[in-house]
Amino acid sequence: MQNQPKGRYTIKIEDYPLDNEFPIHVFTYKPKTGNISNVHVHNFLEIGLCEVGSGVFVVDEKVMSFYKGDVTIIFENQLHKAQSTETGSEWCFIYIDIDMLLRELPLKELLIVTPIIQNIANYNNITNSQIIISIVKEILSEIKEKKDNYKSQVKSLMWSLLIQMDRELVKSKHGNILPRTNVSHIFKLAPALEYISENFDKQIDIATLAEKSYMSLTSLRREFANVIHMSPLEYVNELRIKTATLLINTTSKSFCDIAFEVGFASLSSFNRKFKEIIHCSPTEYKKRRSK
Repeated sequence: MQNQPKGRYTIKIEDYPLDNEFPIHVFTYKPKTGNISNVHVHNFLEIGLCEVGSGVFVVDEKVMSFYKGDVTIIFENQLHKAQSTETGSEWCFIYIDIDMLLRELPLKELLIVTPIIQNIANYNNITNSQIIISIVKEILSEIKEKKDNYKSQVKSLMWSLLIQMDRELVKSKHGNILPRTNVSHIFKLAPALEYISENFDKQIDIATLAEKSYMSLTSLRREFANVIHMSPLEYVNELRIKTATLLINTTSKSFCDIAFEVGFASLSSFNRKFKEIIHCSPTEYKKRRSK
C-alpha cells in the first residue's frame, strides 16, 4: 500500500503484487459496520460478491446501493469507497491483473480480446446479472476447491466473464451505460467526496467542501457540474436518499427516523427529495419492494 498526495490530500493506492503465472487473488472480508474501505484506487480489476448485508458504493461520481447477491466490478484507477449498513456485510473479492492474463494469448486472439477489454471499462460497477453472478460464483468455487487444473479453468472462466460483460454492454448500448469519467477530474474532487461520504448525515457546508478540495466555491461548483453532473448539495441528497432506501429495505424503522438518520431536517423535505430522486414516495417504494 502506498499513498499518493493530491495537493495536501492523500489518496490510497493499492498496488497488490499478483503472481505472474496465476494473476488472480481471492479472499473473503467481513468488515464491521460502517466503512468497508476508505477512498482509494488500485492497479488491477476488482470483483466482489456480496454474500451478506447491504450498503452503498461510491465509485467515481456514482452513488449505488448494493445488496446480498450483487456483484461489484471496480476497474483500474477508479476512485471508490464502500459503506455497509448497521448490520454489516460479508464479501468475497477477486483481484485480477488483466495485462498478465493477456500475455498468454496468441496474437490472433489478442487482437480479438483487446477491444473487449477496452470496452468493458464502461460496464456498470454493480450488477445483478444472473449470468455474471453465476460465473463469479463458479470462479470462487474453483479456487476454493482447487480441483485438478483449476487454474486453467479459472482463467477460462475469467475470459467468459469478460466476454459476457462485453455482450451485455453491446446489448445495452442504447441504455444508460456511460463512458467513464476522466480520472484526473475525479481525483480533484476526492477530498470533497470523502468528506461527504463520512458526514452526509450531518449539515454540510459547501464552503467546507471547497476548503478541503483546495478550490474556490466557484471552482468546486464547476467541477461538480462537469464531473458529477450535479451540484454538491444534489450529490449529498443523492447519497442520503440511496442510504435511506437501504434502511427502508433492511430495517423496520419509521420514515421519520430514517429521514433524521440520513441527515434531513424534516420529514417533508425527506419525502420531497425521495420522490425527486427515486420517482415515487417512500410509502410507494416500500410497497413495491415488499411484493
